[in-house]
Amino acid sequence: MDHASSLFNRNISPFIQAGFVFALILVFLLLGKLGELIGMGSDETYGWLVSCSMLLFFALFNAVLSISATNRNTYWLHSVLAYVGLAALGGCVAWLYDGLTMNEAGAIKWLYFVITFGWLLFLSIVRAMKRVVNLAIKQDKRLRGEE
Repeated sequence: MDHASSLFNRNISPFIQAGFVFALILVFLLLGKLGELIGMGSDETYGWLVSCSMLLFFALFNAVLSISATNRNTYWLHSVLAYVGLAALGGCVAWLYDGLTMNEAGAIKWLYFVITFGWLLFLSIVRAMKRVVNLAIKQDKRLRGEE
């Protein structure tokens, strides 16, 4: 595989990432509904669990893909907006699917909180790591006399 064609070298918008993850939410909910129609039982909070799982999926990949962002501040702003939109849309779809509010779905509210806090923490760690690597590269060039 060519290094330049790696997924981690592409600047993928957080909005595109969120759209892809929202489509995955819809696919898993449709599969869940098909499972119910053929007689397979499902949890009463299946929609909320799918929404939380896909929000975690978005959080992990969004943080990892932030490495290739050309403008980190813009990427962060778009990431926050995409995350909030995905959490809201995923929650609405889960509510429509299950007929339960977030409060009625048990520990879902805490899962949303933990995933959100973890995403912000992971995004901060990746940003700090990128800053350290950039400083190391700059120092290495300075020591070699390339700068």
